[in-house]
Amino acid sequence: MQPKSSSTFGKILRFILGLSVMIAGITLVLLWWNDVMVVFRGFIGVLLALGGLLILYLLQK
Repeated sequence: MQPKSSSTFGKILRFILGLSVMIAGITLVLLWWNDVMVVFRGFIGVLLALGGLLILYLLQK
């Protein structure tokens, strides 16, 4: 069993690492907002195309 101080240090280290990664991710999304919107629009287009394909398939039955 590990001493309590080592376990606490590990939790603090993981918290700082997680917070850093989260801040980096939010910063990149804000910096690349136009690219994020392009990907989002592309995703909507794919969903609409698949929805239309599903409707056409159901009409065939």
